[in-house]
Amino acid sequence: MIGLAATSVYLYFFGSPSVDDTTVTPPVASILDGPIAFVHHRDIYLIYPYGSNRTQLTGNSGRNKNPSWSPDGAKIAFTSDQAGTWDVYVINSDGSDQINLTTHETADDYPTWSPDGTKIAFVSRRDGNASDQEIYVMNADGTGQTRLTNNPWADLFPAWSPE
Repeated sequence: MIGLAATSVYLYFFGSPSVDDTTVTPPVASILDGPIAFVHHRDIYLIYPYGSNRTQLTGNSGRNKNPSWSPDGAKIAFTSDQAGTWDVYVINSDGSDQINLTTHETADDYPTWSPDGTKIAFVSRRDGNASDQEIYVMNADGTGQTRLTNNPWADLFPAWSPE
């Protein structure tokens, strides 16, 4: 049912002429109560399932993408190139305290939180593997960055088990 609700929101955003701060009812009822993070023209926004309270979180000079909620809903990890290369950032869900966690000269991307919120997995081209991407994990504060894979082909889209 959550997948169906997410699909309904996707169709609403891209099927409607505009999204504003008015309350609307999507085509399929949603069981989601909290906001949805999404990317719109280089920035990360929040909006509630029925289209209300659209809020811009980022407004920097870079492109921002791939938002990922912390399990407690307090923070959002995302990727931005505002420092000149793609890095993993964390921001509070109210848009405050944006922090660059990876500060590496090669691209870091696709952050995803561990179920307990203490770690973030991500993809990077660092460690001399410039043509292929590997999976890394770090503490939620950016310390302890460790490569988990080392393959001749790209390893992408890490996803934690809920266990």
